[in-house]
Amino acid sequence: MPTTLKVSVIAQTFNHRTKSTITTFQITMPRFVLAQLNKHRILSSNTESNRAVPIAKKDAKLLANPYFPISWGTNQKGMQSGVPLQGFKHHLANLIWFLSLHSQRFYANLLNRLGVHKEIVNRLTEPFQLVDVVITGTQWENFFNLRTNLAAQPEIREIALKMKKAINDFPDSQITSDDVFLHLPYVLPEEKEKYKDDFLVLFAFSSARCARVSYLNHSGNSNVTADVKLFLRLVKSGHWSALEHCAIASNQLAFFGNFLGWIPVRKLFEGESGDSSMDDIPYLNPKQIKEVSSFLSLSYSFIADSLGKQFKI
Repeated sequence: MPTTLKVSVIAQTFNHRTKSTITTFQITMPRFVLAQLNKHRILSSNTESNRAVPIAKKDAKLLANPYFPISWGTNQKGMQSGVPLQGFKHHLANLIWFLSLHSQRFYANLLNRLGVHKEIVNRLTEPFQLVDVVITGTQWENFFNLRTNLAAQPEIREIALKMKKAINDFPDSQITSDDVFLHLPYVLPEEKEKYKDDFLVLFAFSSARCARVSYLNHSGNSNVTADVKLFLRLVKSGHWSALEHCAIASNQLAFFGNFLGWIPVRKLFEGESGDSSMDDIPYLNPKQIKEVSSFLSLSYSFIADSLGKQFKI
């Protein structure tokens, strides 16, 4: 029972001043490998939330499109699975997974009838869930190196391969560049034109639409008033993550938060880190660190030589 994992580039913008590119994806992936995506802190993401999606809506999505593993790798020592099951055993594994899915749906329904909140009920079916994720970044090398490796789990590897291909296949004609200095996922061309002199409105549209991934309503929304209201609620309550996808091109090739050459809108707000007294504290790169500490910047060759001699490896 193969499941299609989906990847699409929502927006890609080139900063001609710093030669840096920012890319936003929308992907559909198995929830059980989400932690492997979230480990990459150089990337910003928002994910469909089990605390936000109503139980009935989550169950309907699950029933229509449950996730079945790409392959049933055999158990062996280490993190990487062995040769996949074949023939009868493969079909039997699919059947066991199918029965487990509906068993968990049954117990989730019982908890629902008891009146338990969705933040708990929806957890029971997480192994079988596909979730929508909006993810933005400027530096993808480490992610692709790790997650396209043959040692990666098949699910995250397929997603990473699809993402890499989507970047390579993205038409140059759709890469915004030159005089355009805003990266605005989910904002339509006609909206950019209409509000070209009101950047705050554009930030509101993009941030709100990225935030809607939390409750399965992040695409096709044209209620601009609702977008602005949601944006204001996000800012007022300090839910800053949705403001990391829209960004402003920098004149300087430097890191702003986790983006290179691009300033996430989140960074325009004082105290966005949670402590306004931290706003003026600089971020130091490895070369600068040695100027303020007794430690040198590290490299693989240095530590391999040093530790190799000490432990004779």
